[in-house]
Amino acid sequence: MAFIVKVRNPGGVWKAVPVYQVKVADGRGARTITQESAMAYFDFSGRVEIAITAPAREFSSVHIRPFSDSIEPVVKHHIIHLGLDRPRNLSIELDGDRFHNLQLFAGSPETTVPDKADTNVVYFGPGVHDTGTVRLTSGKRVYLAGGAVVEGQFLIDHQENIGISGRGILLQSGRGAAHGGRRDALRIDFSRNVTVDDIIVIPNTYTVLIGSSQNVRIRHIKSMSCGGNNDGIDVFCSSDVVIDGVFMRNSDDCIAIYGHRWGYYGNTRDVTVRHSILWADVAHPILVGTHGDPVHPDTLE
Repeated sequence: MAFIVKVRNPGGVWKAVPVYQVKVADGRGARTITQESAMAYFDFSGRVEIAITAPAREFSSVHIRPFSDSIEPVVKHHIIHLGLDRPRNLSIELDGDRFHNLQLFAGSPETTVPDKADTNVVYFGPGVHDTGTVRLTSGKRVYLAGGAVVEGQFLIDHQENIGISGRGILLQSGRGAAHGGRRDALRIDFSRNVTVDDIIVIPNTYTVLIGSSQNVRIRHIKSMSCGGNNDGIDVFCSSDVVIDGVFMRNSDDCIAIYGHRWGYYGNTRDVTVRHSILWADVAHPILVGTHGDPVHPDTLE
């Protein structure tokens, strides 16, 4: 195990936090290679104390990104100690190593959890769920509880009024049936009034593809990818899109804003990106342009 993470309220009893292995892309050389990184998540209110150990590693320095948060850890007996007073998405790096690091997501407690007995709720409790492609219909709410790992893809196509939320993980296996030749982890096509909140996505293609859709809200999701063309959030020919508080560590563009491509046509308008951490291991944190329709030109604004 690369890291051991424990948390507690100040002066309280330490509680272990599960640590997951994730893969990231190392593009420093002529050829991109995959590296083994780590991830852990938990929720808290007030203040929290965190203790992190790396049993198999010797280290002389610890860096915590983003540096703008000015978090200075204390290392005692090879244990990294830090305290937080508000939610943060952090990278814990030993001796400047950004590829065998710990992504630590410290969030605020959930305020609304849907009733799993509600027929309009698709509820995934703790444990592993091998779902393949899940096609969501209008009015549905999907919930991934903390500790849930959903192996599959969510597809929203010509639907409206759909919400996806929770603390669980959407893991893209790549085995689901392709839609339009693609197997993106979460796809929003020709739809409106869609929200995606808080979940963690481990894709092997795009994390979220938004095509010809309106009024889409992507808030506080986290994503890490390692393969070729593993974009984060791509917006094609859509309007009124808000991307807020996300953590995207991707092996291609973290956020791409485009015009026409594939079956999407029309203009792209009113896209807001704010309060987010964008970490492109191979390409761009934000890319605007590239795709369009030279016969009937698009406008991006």
